[in-house]
Amino acid sequence: LAGALQVGDQVQLAPAGSRLRVRGLQVLNAPVHSVQAGQRCAVNLAGAELKRAEPARGDWLVADGSCPPTDRLDVLLHWLPGPTPAAGARTQWLLHLGAAACVARLAPLGHAPPDADQPVRLLLDRPVCAAWGDRFILRDAAANRTLAGGRVIDAHGPLRGRARPQRLAELAALALDDPADALQALLDATPDGVDLDQFVLSRGLRTDEATALWGRLGLQLLPGSMPMRGVRAAHWASWQARLLQAVDAWHADRPDSLGPDEAALRQRLAVDGMAQPLLRAGLLAALADGSLVRDGLCLRRPGHRPLLPEADAQLLARVAALLAPAGLRPPIVGDLAQQLAMPLADLLAGLATLASRGLLVRVAPNRWYLPSAVVQLEAEARALAATSADGSCDAAAYRDRTGIGRNLSVQVLEFLDRAGITRFDGVRHRIRA
Repeated sequence: LAGALQVGDQVQLAPAGSRLRVRGLQVLNAPVHSVQAGQRCAVNLAGAELKRAEPARGDWLVADGSCPPTDRLDVLLHWLPGPTPAAGARTQWLLHLGAAACVARLAPLGHAPPDADQPVRLLLDRPVCAAWGDRFILRDAAANRTLAGGRVIDAHGPLRGRARPQRLAELAALALDDPADALQALLDATPDGVDLDQFVLSRGLRTDEATALWGRLGLQLLPGSMPMRGVRAAHWASWQARLLQAVDAWHADRPDSLGPDEAALRQRLAVDGMAQPLLRAGLLAALADGSLVRDGLCLRRPGHRPLLPEADAQLLARVAALLAPAGLRPPIVGDLAQQLAMPLADLLAGLATLASRGLLVRVAPNRWYLPSAVVQLEAEARALAATSADGSCDAAAYRDRTGIGRNLSVQVLEFLDRAGITRFDGVRHRIRA
């Protein structure tokens, strides 16, 4: 159906995933150096994994990682004339997809008009390989009867929310033949960002084809998004303007505050789950071009300075004079009260007021940090995770890197988890994208 092979190619046998090498090729019993789609050929495979590969009817030879196996297919199903059989959740049919045959169950995704193809999810009893547009037939093996046919629309659909209106709109877009038309329709259906990695996988695009398509449609790729997401350039510009206006409005409403944190911005902009990658990308872009500045967890415009009452300004100056030299291990609040000769209750009230304005950060129950020190705490975690193969760190490694002691290291990493900078998986702390 597609592709080419030549002697020496490294290939993957899918869906098993065995990595093999093309040792030889023949066409009509004659050796050749290369073959392409449409030719009938014999392929001599070699490799350490060949013995356990056991190639079977319906397997594919693919470029490494280009066709992940799947046990679910979102398809458009066309029933043959005659009464449509009752297909319960447990009813099993025989699916013929290319040269593969497997058992499938049907999960309808929506109602189709009369004489129209019906969106359906096929749940398979074993993984297969499939690509957009692949044709298949569905049979009742017991009655020896062909029931329906159709084509694959998405071989890697989401596990959850398969029948949501949003997902049905995405499937309608993916069903369009031309990739550019399909992507345009996807952008209309999901204006806050299309998962471009998923689109490339769904449509089987090469890297050069995908890059050309992004340029042709003038897509804005969201900075730092994993997986890669794209939006219309006009929507990106409008979003960036909204983001900066929200920060400006915060400064106008709360001139005594350093600025909002990401959670406050999310609430002010009414960002839902779908738009969170757009918010994160917008913040990265604004920080990169200098439109915003980060102080600790707070975001502010470059020229903004909090207007504090005199008593608060004096307390901040006195506290900062003690916290700054201490670096990443500030004194506990009891020692701070003694050094400032203040009643502990009065100091705690003052620190809480300064923290509400973003000028101090309570990292642990008895330790307060300057925003600049919080930035360094995050930087140390990111630098440590960068040395790990899986982008993670633990308290012992953080303690060794910073020298702040194990107990405080545990408290700092728990704070970074709460702040959304890291995520604890039960064993290690992983940097969030």
